[in-house]
Amino acid sequence: MLPFRLNRNLLLLALAGVLMYFGVMAWNALAGGGGVDEEMGRPPVTEEAAQAAASAWAARQFPGFTPGNSSVTYQNDKSMSAYVEKNDLTAEYKKTLSDKVPLDYWQVEIREQNGSRQLSVRVGMEQAVVTGWKTTGPRTGPAASDRTQADQALASAGYEPARFTPVPEKQKTPGSFVYQGKDTAVGEARLVLNVEVGGSEALSLLPSFELPDAFTGYMDKQSQSTKWMLGGSLFFTFVLGVAAIVYTIRRRKEISFSRGILLTFLFGGIYVIHSVNTLPLIAAQSGSGNLMAVAIVTLVFTAIVTLLLAAANYFSLLAGDALWRREGRNYWPRWNEPGFGEHVYYSMGRGYLLFFFLMGSQQILLLFAEKSFDAFGVNDPTQSVYNMLWPGFLPLLAWVAGISEEVTYRFFGIALFKKLLHFEFLALLAPSLLWALGHTGYTIYPSYTRLFEVAVLGLLFGYAFLKYGFYTVMFAHVIMDSFMMSFSVMTTEKTAGFVLLGLFYIALPALAAAAVLLLHRRFRKDPPEIPYSPAPVPPGAPQ
Repeated sequence: MLPFRLNRNLLLLALAGVLMYFGVMAWNALAGGGGVDEEMGRPPVTEEAAQAAASAWAARQFPGFTPGNSSVTYQNDKSMSAYVEKNDLTAEYKKTLSDKVPLDYWQVEIREQNGSRQLSVRVGMEQAVVTGWKTTGPRTGPAASDRTQADQALASAGYEPARFTPVPEKQKTPGSFVYQGKDTAVGEARLVLNVEVGGSEALSLLPSFELPDAFTGYMDKQSQSTKWMLGGSLFFTFVLGVAAIVYTIRRRKEISFSRGILLTFLFGGIYVIHSVNTLPLIAAQSGSGNLMAVAIVTLVFTAIVTLLLAAANYFSLLAGDALWRREGRNYWPRWNEPGFGEHVYYSMGRGYLLFFFLMGSQQILLLFAEKSFDAFGVNDPTQSVYNMLWPGFLPLLAWVAGISEEVTYRFFGIALFKKLLHFEFLALLAPSLLWALGHTGYTIYPSYTRLFEVAVLGLLFGYAFLKYGFYTVMFAHVIMDSFMMSFSVMTTEKTAGFVLLGLFYIALPALAAAAVLLLHRRFRKDPPEIPYSPAPVPPGAPQ
């Protein structure tokens, strides 16, 4: 029988988190907005419908083109999406250009059977209409010297050439023509059409927007800021990994190197699965139609990265445990310690209660960011389940983040900075900031929005770690990410199977903890004990 105990303090925090979460949802609903991190739902046009529309269009547009293999990925115009969101132009955009130039679209890559040419077709997600295209490979004829054929291409795509002004100074190559809309604009962003003609064919027609210089400068600054913060995250995380290795070597006589292997392999295995899962997007971004070649390169790169990250994770576990035990704290109990199964099981329960509080706190932080420094977010194809081989595997990534980030920034990071700084709050703040730096690559602006939000969440995780130990914050992190990723899968796929799968992932931490408890009782034969708390152990005690 599974034990049950109620932590009243955490229960009150969980209730407060639920109230905060639904309070913010209600606020956003009344305000008519979706919040900073609004999820993208399943569009009316499916990948299969987009592929069929692109193939039918290609047969009409390029009679000599014999389609072969094809693939579909979700893409968007990130800069224009950000401009629309930042300037509250969504209603104006939907009224004027959303049908002709969708900011979110399916990109269908069709490779010719003989492999000589590849056709990239944009298909709308609201209506199965081709909105742009581009061919790569050998031309079927010489480049056009006048814009007559380009005008015809505009007309065939549904545009009125008279409403566009040619911009000769922006024509970069023979046969390419640039048109700017005279009265087709959203705010100060003007519609631009890039056309390339070769022989008797319109090789490409790609719509885009010319954004105001002020906004372009703003986005450039955001991009530069993000690069610096992500670079800082990589550098300091590398330093933490080196520090963990050095400290482990120094204290090797006190350390059991058999510990942490299971968590390390769990992390590495899921990381590899996730990397393979993103192959469609990687292939689309590389511009290669050869998925097998992309897969081989990706797997080799993934193997190297996984080995490095897994090694850092492993040594951070060992070094963190040695640091805490020398302080007289046992934040990571072993399998053969009495009460281990109960500790893991109750850590899971505390993790679920903390999850509710953390989710509510996150919504409050994002609402504060939205109102205080005009934070906003746009859709990000790199994070979308549409660009995954197996969307149902996405929530597994929660275990990668929950294990590696709690090991690096809480279990080892707090211990290291506590030893260096001798001040608990700074020891909590420093690794929280490093953790937050790694989350600034998301398409949420200003770029420091997530730095602020995640740093505060890091402090909450840190205090929970000091009070309850490693497994509690690991479970809280896994549950929180599992909920968000499962919710993303359930709201985009919207089938009974995916809903059940999402619910399974949310319940998986409970199932895993119950399995550990039952296995420990079966093989260790320890009598039930009072739930574990990170009580002091003698300094230098054996591992």
